[in-house]
Amino acid sequence: MKTYISILRGINVSGHRMIKMDALRQLYSDLGFEKVKTYIQSGNVIFQYKQTDDKKLSDKIEKEITRRFEFDYSNSKLTNSFFETKLKVTATTRNWKTTNELINIADKL
Repeated sequence: MKTYISILRGINVSGHRMIKMDALRQLYSDLGFEKVKTYIQSGNVIFQYKQTDDKKLSDKIEKEITRRFEFDYSNSKLTNSFFETKLKVTATTRNWKTTNELINIADKL
């Protein structure tokens, strides 16, 4: 099993696009992911799953979030377009403390 950290954009920011973390954990469990944990109320999910193509895994998660919670989080207005354009990657922003805690949780799975 491989450990993944899923950092969703635009979830529970300023009271918009609210998803309770227990519902998010359930969604990930329903997708067949194991040892699912969330960190704070902002769409940070750590889980284990067989090694697979990252793009396919991302698409699977996005499709299920869109279906289950009836919104497309990938179209968030809270983008990091400068970094995405310059680095040619999809980006999200987390502070250093959150990033370190996500890594600590992942290491303990």
